[in-house]
Amino acid sequence: MRHCALDTELMERYFGTWASDEYSSMAFLGPLNSGTALMPLLPEEGARQLFPRICRLMHNLASRMPIARYVLRGWQAACWSRKLEIPGPAKPYLLNLPGGSEEQAQMKLEDVPTNLVVAHVPNFEPELAGKWDDGELGFLLKQWSEMSLE
Repeated sequence: MRHCALDTELMERYFGTWASDEYSSMAFLGPLNSGTALMPLLPEEGARQLFPRICRLMHNLASRMPIARYVLRGWQAACWSRKLEIPGPAKPYLLNLPGGSEEQAQMKLEDVPTNLVVAHVPNFEPELAGKWDDGELGFLLKQWSEMSLE
């Protein structure tokens, strides 16, 4: 969790210094790695404090890097699937994502394998075995699509 806190502080400074049109694609990795590491720790208070900050960073990237929108949706699906409560301050960053039209938000996303793991949360419920993977983005997007259209 200390590494996530340090990465978050560094990325907040980076985002505060540079304009969003100057972000390199490397700016995506700090929030991605921290968010992925924090997912299984969300029941802990420290993770609940950091996660909204990481979501805000990823949300800022979403207008310039469409992959960030999908990562946020993947995190949301991972929380839903594992019945993890999304910290209240993180919820606005998971909704109304920039750069996507309402029509795009409602479209059904297909299972497109990306090999990008965005949420490694162990599955403790036997009835979910085989229904959820190890946090691969394409699979989580498909699940997000199905759950959000219900």
